[in-house]
Amino acid sequence: MIKKIISEIKRDGLVKFAKGFLFENKTTVQTIAKNTFWLFLAEGVNKGLMFFLTILLARYLGAEGYGQFAFAMSFTALFSVFADFGLSTLTIREVARNNKLAKKYVNNISVMKLFLGVITFSLIVGTIQFIRKSSDVNLLIYLFAGYIIINSFNNFFRSIFRAFEKMQYEAYSKIIQGLTLFGFGLYFLLNRFSTAYIVSAYIFASLISFFINLFYLRKSNIRKLKETRKKLIKQIDFKFWKNVLKKGIWFGLAGMSVLLFNQVDKVMLGLMISEKSVGYYQASYRIYEIFVLFIILFSQILFPKMTNYFHNNKNKFKKFFLKIKWIYFIVPFTIIGFIATFSNQIIFILYGNEYKEISSKILIFLIFSIIPVALNNLYGNYILIKGKERLFAFATFIGLIVNVILNIILIPYFSYYGATVATFFSEFVTFLFVFLKRN
Repeated sequence: MIKKIISEIKRDGLVKFAKGFLFENKTTVQTIAKNTFWLFLAEGVNKGLMFFLTILLARYLGAEGYGQFAFAMSFTALFSVFADFGLSTLTIREVARNNKLAKKYVNNISVMKLFLGVITFSLIVGTIQFIRKSSDVNLLIYLFAGYIIINSFNNFFRSIFRAFEKMQYEAYSKIIQGLTLFGFGLYFLLNRFSTAYIVSAYIFASLISFFINLFYLRKSNIRKLKETRKKLIKQIDFKFWKNVLKKGIWFGLAGMSVLLFNQVDKVMLGLMISEKSVGYYQASYRIYEIFVLFIILFSQILFPKMTNYFHNNKNKFKKFFLKIKWIYFIVPFTIIGFIATFSNQIIFILYGNEYKEISSKILIFLIFSIIPVALNNLYGNYILIKGKERLFAFATFIGLIVNVILNIILIPYFSYYGATVATFFSEFVTFLFVFLKRN
């Protein structure tokens, strides 16, 4: 492999080689390497900036103020699944199978998501009437609602890029969105604007990303997507809507379960204990999320290629699956060893003394969940590729139910520590179900 790269550089020159390697899909290994580079670059820049902004926000607001921010974000995130309903994941699978479907999916699902956005916002407005929170927290919830609806469109457009394994376009939009959010968020923070202004920066950044995604959809060679309004209306197919909603509902239910699973502990902590406890828990959870993100990204990069192999070359699929599965075993234990050794120092450096004693312990409890998370991603991809969306949805729903029950039992007695135990066991139950039913 290395000899081949060296010979290509000698033959074509470094600039031409780099251009071909980073912007074209040639071989399986090169395509995976290229997409890995772009997605990790995008998430590294985007999440890195957001993580740094979060640290500043946590220090500036304190545990209670940051807890309000985290509660509002987690509460609205519970509803984000209704803005997508599994359509983005379905699009990746279907368009990866047949690229010619891209235009039909973009034109129809874009209109569908307008209706889903209205439904999502209405659900948030209706639900907020039943929780007893301050007007400041309610305002943050309304602002985050606007953000998740706009970002839902961004995620859908990026699903098209992923289906074509052109992750560089996704990287461009994510990096610019991250830079915009960080810039405005930092400005509002340094000038001591209210938390509502910082949340407004999320909305503005997602709008910028929305137009960038549209630009690359039109500019790229993925498909000629530019249509007149009359032609676009003619291409609206209500039979297609019914079909994708029927297929997408299982992805949607699975997505809803995963989303609720990831956010319900923070919401329940805020409702059952205090917003300050959410602040301590979220500080640790943000670090845990970074490690989870790398595993998820790796799985997302592999998903289109695994889909293609499974439906076109079963032998290649088996060999490919055997090669990658060991990564999902080795990486989690490496992460656990690192966190167990340095959790105290990490929390102190990032968040300061206020969070050090409590959040460092939470992080050690929480990081063990990385093992079932990794295995869930591996075997979750496997059963989705096989078309077993119902099974995956059922497995994640079982995990969610276990998570909620354990949170109800453990949080009143053990607070944030109870939430970490609930996370581990519910992730493990989900993996066990997926693994036993994979064939």
